Amino acid sequence: MRGHRQPGGRLRRRALRALLLIVWGVALLASPKLVSAPVSPRVDREPHILALTRALESGGAAHPHAHRVARAIEGVTRGTDVDPWLVVAIIRYENRELVRTSRSSVGATGIMQVMPHWVRSFSGNCGHDLTHIETNICMGVRVLQVHLREARGSMTRGLLAFNGCKSEACQTYPGLVLRRRSALRLAYAATQTAGSE
Repeated sequence: MRGHRQPGGRLRRRALRALLLIVWGVALLASPKLVSAPVSPRVDREPHILALTRALESGGAAHPHAHRVARAIEGVTRGTDVDPWLVVAIIRYENRELVRTSRSSVGATGIMQVMPHWVRSFSGNCGHDLTHIETNICMGVRVLQVHLREARGSMTRGLLAFNGCKSEACQTYPGLVLRRRSALRLAYAATQTAGSE
């Protein structure tokens, strides 16, 4: 019977292998201990992480916290269309000292000030504890992605939606974040370049 194979056997094995990889990937992302590790040990990402770290430190955050947040940003944004410098600029606006337990008057929580109702949408990929740094950044980046996609190319509308802006008072939010992104990228790009030489 060795030469006899059932039709579709190879296809079923491939489908099972793909399913196992998906399950493993979801489990990996859901585990805070595993998410906090760098996604790839490649050394060439270190200058970029160092530049992000220094930009976060310039807001008053302590180095160990800033470095952990920078690693999380790098890991979550890699392979996506989200600019890590935009995430740093949002964090510098929302929670410059990186207080992981911070909570706004409307309930936005953690490093990226994520609203708790998003936990239901992304907990399978990110975890559920918004005070956990890697979980919060994972969820914050995914929420940002949703709003940027819904805004169909309008960074202003995407950032207003991310901020939950519903009044005239917060209409300046996108401009502030985008100017901060440009300034941080300009100031810390030299760190990234110097570190890679």
